[in-house]
Amino acid sequence: MWSLGVILWLVVRGRLPFAGPDKEAVIAATVEARLDLAHAVWAPWSAAGLDFVRGLLARDPAQRLTARRALHHPWFRGGGAGGLGGGTAADAAATAQ
Repeated sequence: MWSLGVILWLVVRGRLPFAGPDKEAVIAATVEARLDLAHAVWAPWSAAGLDFVRGLLARDPAQRLTARRALHHPWFRGGGAGGLGGGTAADAAATAQ
């Protein structure tokens, strides 16, 4: 699921979610797993869409979306192309539980 999150990020943002000037910096950025969802490219995304991306790229595997949870996520069930529209913030919060 992590890989799916990385691919989704790459398709939407046009770059990898974790970057750095060298291999060590990339590894450190990946371990920290800090996601920059403040970039303008994410502005039209629904709360559910952003929650889906966060869920795929959750650092803790126990918190990361499983395939089953991803398939039942409000955004995946009807969030629309590109993360636009779809589920509400309440739907996203309910899925996170």
